[in-house]
Amino acid sequence: MKFSISKKLHENRAMKLLLSVYTIFILTFITVNIFMKVEYFGSTLESVKSTILGNEEEFIDPMSLEDILTIVHTDLFSQLFILVTIASLYMRTPILQSVKMGVLGVATVAIFVEVFSFFTLYYGIDSLVFYLVSSFLLFNISMVIMSVHSIALLWMRRY
Repeated sequence: MKFSISKKLHENRAMKLLLSVYTIFILTFITVNIFMKVEYFGSTLESVKSTILGNEEEFIDPMSLEDILTIVHTDLFSQLFILVTIASLYMRTPILQSVKMGVLGVATVAIFVEVFSFFTLYYGIDSLVFYLVSSFLLFNISMVIMSVHSIALLWMRRY
């Protein structure tokens, strides 16, 4: 992670290209992840709830705790990896410190709310399905904002 040590990223063409390609991969991952979640859970709050809790009328079996743990484990790993790498780039931008901390705080809280909502939904508080979906979207939107903003500033030589 040389970019966390280097003083002027915009002068290092190789690092600028590497970070740009990395950001494109992260944005692609986020896009594919959103489409995958919509395909797996559905695009409405009711379909997400019935996928997790099951629906007797539609003959949908509820997800097992093992399935929930696998999804949460995988999501937690990928989200924390993305958060740390994008945040290390975003924290070097000349944006106000309060704005950077606000966006980073929103993303971090969204991760915890999503995990908490998954388990509370599984154990019977089905009104939290909105928080599950909105926290997932909020995290991904904040990562897109941080990624695009960082790379735009890097290419505009504002680092």
